[in-house]
Amino acid sequence: MAERRYIWVIDQRGTRLPFSKGTLVTSVTATGVTPQQAYGVAEAVEDTLFGQDRDLIHVDELVGWIEKEIARQLGSPAAEAWSSWVDVRRRGDPIIVLIGGATGVGKSTVASRLAARLGISQVVATDGIREVTFAAETAALTRAQILVQSGTTVLSIANQNPANVLALLQ
Repeated sequence: MAERRYIWVIDQRGTRLPFSKGTLVTSVTATGVTPQQAYGVAEAVEDTLFGQDRDLIHVDELVGWIEKEIARQLGSPAAEAWSSWVDVRRRGDPIIVLIGGATGVGKSTVASRLAARLGISQVVATDGIREVTFAAETAALTRAQILVQSGTTVLSIANQNPANVLALLQ
């Protein structure tokens, strides 16, 4: 049996991971191309990688190759869309997509499919968002109620004996 060959991709932190054609297909489909088109790009990139006489590539160099291959096969707009997507993912900012609609229309299905297409690992249902919002607002309301009650109590005491208030202020 032939030994399996890996091409290792090194990121900015020095982490080494094996090149994955499947991961590349997912990444390219995030730009709106069909899975078949993305697979064609990934296959060409893989062929180029395995045609090299090396087993290590930096992620920035690989990104350049991918951009060129997308532009060659699918055109400049697709390459620019993929490059923008890579920039968004590198920044590490959270991606928030709100999907609205009536009950029972398939929002969860659309959300999970969109997440898979964009390579998003966490999908939070509206119930989770609602619970977090409710907890935050409840805490703020409780704090406000305590402040109002404290103020009312102080005012009540002050009204009972104005001399005590003057003594406290001195």
